[in-house]
Amino acid sequence: MRKGCTLMLVSVVIASLASPARAQETEARAAVLEGIDHSLKQIVELLKVQVGNQRADLALQRLDIARRELVAREQELQSATENRDQYVQQRDMVQARIDSFGPGSAEAAQMSEEELDFMTRQMDLELESVKQAIWRTDQRIIDLQNAIRRVREDLDAWEAIVADSFIDD
Repeated sequence: MRKGCTLMLVSVVIASLASPARAQETEARAAVLEGIDHSLKQIVELLKVQVGNQRADLALQRLDIARRELVAREQELQSATENRDQYVQQRDMVQARIDSFGPGSAEAAQMSEEELDFMTRQMDLELESVKQAIWRTDQRIIDLQNAIRRVREDLDAWEAIVADSFIDD
């Protein structure tokens, strides 16, 4: 019995001595885990900032692309409008020639009937060709105006995204 009591007493002493060591080890592990948890939270916050910065950068790049596209479309529209004006002048000149070349004009009096018919057909063909060019240019102008409207809408959307990304900061 004495041997059993001694053995119990030794076990209790060993257990009591081991408990503080385990408690210290557990506290050390908890401190390490807390440090890891804190570091991970910092990393998450840094990644959120980095993602926000990347989104803002991409939005700025897209905004720049939209602005360049708008400038290009506006230049195309200006060129198409100038071409249309030239076609209108050309149409007016052909029409004036046709009007001045009618029966009773000095030029018409000097030509045979076949020559007069040929000249009239040629001027009518030229007039029709110029009218078709005007129509095609008008269609191109409409397409460009629609494209410019869409680019401006995109530009407004990207400007709003950029503004929001800097407001969030």
